[in-house]
Amino acid sequence: MEDDEPITNADAAKRYFQSMGCSSFHMTRENPQRYSEYRGLNIPKSKETEWTREEILSALERLHSVDTPHRELWSIHSSVTTLVLDGRFDNQLEALLEASSAIERVIQSQHDRLLVAETIVGRRDIRFRPGLVFKSHDSSRDDLAAQYLGLAERLTEQPFADSTNEDRRQRLLSSLAKTAVACNHHKKKS
Repeated sequence: MEDDEPITNADAAKRYFQSMGCSSFHMTRENPQRYSEYRGLNIPKSKETEWTREEILSALERLHSVDTPHRELWSIHSSVTTLVLDGRFDNQLEALLEASSAIERVIQSQHDRLLVAETIVGRRDIRFRPGLVFKSHDSSRDDLAAQYLGLAERLTEQPFADSTNEDRRQRLLSSLAKTAVACNHHKKKS
C-alpha cells in the first residue's frame, strides 16, 4: 500500500492493516494520519482477526514455497511468529511448526538459522515465557513444545567462527536449556 493512498473503504483498510503487520501499534507509530482514517471506518475486531488469519495463512504458504528466496525466509518466519504469538491463533502452532521444519531444510545461512532459532525460543528473558516453545507448552501442546525445542537445537548445532555470533549462539543455547527445564523437556542425565 502506498503511504499517500487515502483509506476510504474496507479494501484500502485491509491493505493498510496487513502492510502494517496487522498491528495497531505500527499503524499509530508509522503514520498517525492514516491510522486516523483507518479508525474512522470503524473496522470491527472480528474483521481484523479475519485479515490477520489471512496474513498468517499467506505467510505460511510463502514459507513452504520453493519460489520464496531463501534470504527472506527468516524474516517471514519472524513476522508470522509474531502474529501467531498474539494469542488468538494457537490453532496455527502446528502449521507454523511444519513450515519451520520445512525452512530448516533449505536455509543454508548459519546466521539465518540462528535468527529462526531465536524466534522459536524467544528473544526476551524466559520469565516472560517468550517464543513458540512456551506458547505451545502454555497451550497444552507439549508435543509441539518438544518438537520446537528439537528444531531450535538442530538450527544452532554449528558453532560460529566469529566470537560475536558465537556468543549470541551460546546465549541462545543457554535460554534453550532454561526453556526446556521450565517446560519439563530437559534431557535426563544418564
